[in-house]
Amino acid sequence: LLEGAMQQALVAPVTGYIKSVHVRAGDSVIAEQVLAKLDDSELNIEFQKWQSEKDKLSKEHQQAWANRDKAQVTILSSKITQIEARLGLVEENLRHTKLQAPFDGMLISGDLSQLVGAPVERGQLLFEIVPLEGYKVILLIDEFDIGKIKQNQTGKLRLSGMPEEAIEIKVATIFPIASNEQGKSLFRVEAYIQNPPARLRPGMRGVAKVEVGRASIGSVWTQSLRDRLSLYSWYFGF
Repeated sequence: LLEGAMQQALVAPVTGYIKSVHVRAGDSVIAEQVLAKLDDSELNIEFQKWQSEKDKLSKEHQQAWANRDKAQVTILSSKITQIEARLGLVEENLRHTKLQAPFDGMLISGDLSQLVGAPVERGQLLFEIVPLEGYKVILLIDEFDIGKIKQNQTGKLRLSGMPEEAIEIKVATIFPIASNEQGKSLFRVEAYIQNPPARLRPGMRGVAKVEVGRASIGSVWTQSLRDRLSLYSWYFGF
């Protein structure tokens, strides 16, 4: 399985409603491209409210200066500072109503076209994006073979969508915890592609062969069976 080396989740920066969506999973995007917008009408109303209040207080502040009313100048200055802080917060939230791509890449999840007008909570996952380069390969290795896998071993990968091309890979990380899939205990191993072809896309699957040493054909074909028979014989006391 191919994954992006820098997969990133894009979440709703503020609580609100989806106003528009411009992309969907599978689309290629460029850095800072607007992916979706949240409804900013309430924030704009709030901004106008505080801006009007600031304008009003600023006029009173000028009048207090003209009257040399130092006490009133101090009070109004404090109020204006508080309102400016509120305006700054609203402006920040307004900037966040535009969800932008953090880098050039491809969206691997997120189709909000049917959710226009729907509410979203702050922190809710909206899209996932991966770069179009820097892929890593996830290998699932049977427990009987994981002992043969070492860091920096090289191998070949053939993908179902590109069966004619053998892609060079190199083992980078071997995770020590197994997962149970289809009745087997499989270990996750990460490998990196040496010279990634331009047609690679996240989520592609295929078959990989890792070079672990030399042995006779007969030994290779029967090694796994002999390991299993040895384990079963010991388990049943033979």
